Amino acid sequence: MQITTLIKRNNTLEDFDVKKIIFTIHKAMIAKGIGNTKDAEKVSNIVLAKLNRNFSEKWHKNTASNEQIYPNVEEIQDIVEESLMESGYHDVAKAYIIYRQKHDVASKKRLV
Repeated sequence: MQITTLIKRNNTLEDFDVKKIIFTIHKAMIAKGIGNTKDAEKVSNIVLAKLNRNFSEKWHKNTASNEQIYPNVEEIQDIVEESLMESGYHDVAKAYIIYRQKHDVASKKRLV
């Protein structure tokens, strides 16, 4: 199963776009002066594989209820952090966490 949709912070659905993951990973890499676009793509491939595996399992468990299962932004971001750490990009993971916190604050302000 391929992830095609995600749940945004405001609970609306949006098309899943792996380019956004690549962009944010690359942005964190630039902030730390580590890695390049190819490195960001490698990490994003790990993220995508984990997402597809995790949500395929959840989908199969819920097929009887016919419920749609989509990852939310926070779940995706958790997997990005985990994948950065597992890939040895500890400093980039820290930069990503800081970026994520700032983005979460800005999003909450827009929602209010």
